[in-house]
Amino acid sequence: MFQIPADLDPAALPLAWLLGRWRGEGVGGYPTIEDFRFGQEIEFGHTGKPFLTYVSRSWLIEADGTRGRNL
Repeated sequence: MFQIPADLDPAALPLAWLLGRWRGEGVGGYPTIEDFRFGQEIEFGHTGKPFLTYVSRSWLIEADGTRGRNL
């Protein structure tokens, strides 16, 4: 169940649904290189001020499905 933090600034309320950690996998490609699989995780947080914090991490996924180097 989603709960809005009690100390979230009212100006950030319209974006409260973003709070938390989101993770997924995808396929990337460009005309000059082979397609590649990657994972990405983003996290939205808050400090009680009228903005959200944002962190993004991404990495290659190796052919055997394991996590590879950071991108």
